[in-house]
Amino acid sequence: MRTSETSDMDSFAGVREQPIGSDAVPLSSVRHAVRRFRSAQRSVTALNDVSIDVFEGECVALIGGSGSGKSTLGGIMLGLDHVEEGSVEYRSMPVCGIRSAGYQALRKESGLVLQNPFDSLNPRWMVERIVREPLDIQDRSLSRDERTSRVCDAIRSVGLDPAEFVDRYPMDLSGGQAQRIAIARAIVNIPTLLVADEPMSAIDVNARVTILDTFASIRRRHPSMAMLFISHDLGVVQHIADRIVVLHDGEVCESGDAQRILNHPGSSYTKALIAAASWQKS
Repeated sequence: MRTSETSDMDSFAGVREQPIGSDAVPLSSVRHAVRRFRSAQRSVTALNDVSIDVFEGECVALIGGSGSGKSTLGGIMLGLDHVEEGSVEYRSMPVCGIRSAGYQALRKESGLVLQNPFDSLNPRWMVERIVREPLDIQDRSLSRDERTSRVCDAIRSVGLDPAEFVDRYPMDLSGGQAQRIAIARAIVNIPTLLVADEPMSAIDVNARVTILDTFASIRRRHPSMAMLFISHDLGVVQHIADRIVVLHDGEVCESGDAQRILNHPGSSYTKALIAAASWQKS
């Protein structure tokens, strides 16, 4: 499956310099996770017996339709939500509450990019302070000059000129520029795990190619960084994923090498997703 969109991301799609060995230890791991949401009227199972591993240096795409449990799983892997059954680990440490060793490590070593960039950009702050905030919270050992240097480096790494953008407010940014600033904020502390939750959905088609190239640049600069890329857009996923995990109604219906799944899907649900994406592109 290919689309007409091209970018520097092509060189990363489904490719790792070395395969992950059977003895490799995952950076982030979820085992047999169950998550339910309850109201006075009913209970909804968002995740049912879901297991997933993410290793250093790889990009795992989590795909599925609306309501499949993608964002719920992403939140659980970041320690922002909990499981009712099963377990979550980061660096082989349990993630089970804000005092747990895994959560404390995640807080320092993870980054999050949301669907709508303006949800993560304080409208009262200039870009410099927005991007700097994670350093102010997590790494107070850095001097002010060191933090400023890291901020400028992060902004450059997403293809923007710090001199042009540090004094702007979010309202002065286009959707694509705002998303790149949100990415800069997420990577300013050089996270080990980056979660991107539908980062293309709220921006126009032209900006999507730029954002794809931004993620490609990040992977080149930080080859050990792991990425969980949540999306329903297979046209985007094919350019970025090493592996794919397909969620349907809160369960994993297929997982494996990205190109194998995109070209030779095994489940009927995955085949339907690919057929729908191909129809939309035609």
